[in-house]
Amino acid sequence: MKIVSSIVVFLLAASVVGAVSMHTDLAPGTPPLPAPGTTIPLDASAVFDTGSGLWTYTYVIDPSNALLPITGFSVANVNHYVFYDATNNKNFVNPTWENFPSSVYWMGGSAPQNGGLIIFSFTSPLGPTVVNCTLHGGTKVAVGETLGMIPEPMSLLAIGTLLTGGAVALRRRKNK
Repeated sequence: MKIVSSIVVFLLAASVVGAVSMHTDLAPGTPPLPAPGTTIPLDASAVFDTGSGLWTYTYVIDPSNALLPITGFSVANVNHYVFYDATNNKNFVNPTWENFPSSVYWMGGSAPQNGGLIIFSFTSPLGPTVVNCTLHGGTKVAVGETLGMIPEPMSLLAIGTLLTGGAVALRRRKNK
């Protein structure tokens, strides 16, 4: 119950502020992509545009600690939430909602470790939460958490209210 309430409060705060940012140091996966003893920095942001009603998610990755060139980046989307206009500043194939049911996955590129920052982005009507992400370098990976999509705050507020009401009803029933 406390988790649901915390998520609702976080999302309501994000919807009022209109922007959320998060820094993550992507850790070595199996097999590891970062050089021994290092991580790969990822800065993420989600900004709400009141005109379009869409959130723009942006991911900035510094690949300088990678052992291999970066070949892909994925952000979990296990419930196949809708997203639009995926882009990147390198040579990756941009994902489309129709083709990627469980993640937003940029692939098929090759960005060298010393090739500068890599920027991925997409838009969605859904606000941010924390989800898993994976950075790919051939067969090696770096993993962590970043910002991703979740149903809009009003739906979550309704769900949270329903769960809270149910918990109160159960408690009253138990106490009688």
